[in-house]
Amino acid sequence: MALNLRRAVIRNSLVTGAVCLGLGLAVSLFIGNMRLTTGNLLWPILLAVVMAGLVAWMIMSMIKKGVLKSLPEDFSYQTVEHGKPLGGTRIDWESIDDYAIQLEMRGYKRLGDFTTYPLSPHFVGVATCFIDRNAVTLVEVQHIHMKNAPANVPNPGGVHFSIMSLLAGRITVTTTDHEVTANHYLIRGKYVAVASHPGEGLMPLLEKHTRLVAEMVQRTGKRPSTGLNMNRYLLLQRERFEQARRRVSRMSGFDIAGLIDDFEAKPKRKWATSSSVLSELPERTFEALESGRYIGGRATILTQAGKPT
Repeated sequence: MALNLRRAVIRNSLVTGAVCLGLGLAVSLFIGNMRLTTGNLLWPILLAVVMAGLVAWMIMSMIKKGVLKSLPEDFSYQTVEHGKPLGGTRIDWESIDDYAIQLEMRGYKRLGDFTTYPLSPHFVGVATCFIDRNAVTLVEVQHIHMKNAPANVPNPGGVHFSIMSLLAGRITVTTTDHEVTANHYLIRGKYVAVASHPGEGLMPLLEKHTRLVAEMVQRTGKRPSTGLNMNRYLLLQRERFEQARRRVSRMSGFDIAGLIDDFEAKPKRKWATSSSVLSELPERTFEALESGRYIGGRATILTQAGKPT
């Protein structure tokens, strides 16, 4: 069901304007001895227009600020102790270990167990990460527990998967079983290909990811980048957030509301940057990524004590 944020902005501003107009007319009639004159009508109408515009601006500003606030400048992972609860929440380590066995049998190497830093106020989550033998594809096996999840919306908690490969050192190709939301689409990176397959298991997702990477190689003429690791993976996430921050900063709150409304009305499960744009991108080495602006600030990976690993 569409959220209709634009309609809510317009409705709230009109209601505010109507209330202000009614109050203004009442005051104007009272001080004007119950006579309607041009002067008596002018200032209530002006007040209504100003207040309606102010309310619309405030709502749109809140929408934009909310989106920008969700885009961290220093995106980091913090190591967690395997097999232990996180923040008092039980983690489904048994399922994670079962998937670890399946991946390791296929040549994947375990990179560690992590959570986001700082911790989200909305959920508790861990990600156990793996890399394939060619260091091309990184897999996250995640367990997410939502805090105070609303009863009237789908709960994204449980075990999930996110698989990412990189082309030409710039183009992220991601396959996931997460039900993507308007916010996911809104804060997408600049050079991406994303495919969501809700309900799919890990092995089918790996097969679909392999096909998606092959399709993007054919469409763009770019080769997969070898040498992916956790530090580089997180630098790419920081880059994605900055790209999204720049794009959102140029949008008005009403434009953001419109994008969310359009997505909710017609959800997307796949999207990709234009092949003509991606094919023109120059190759970037991992060394260039690691010497760029995203390496500054907080370390990409922290210990439980909040220090770099």
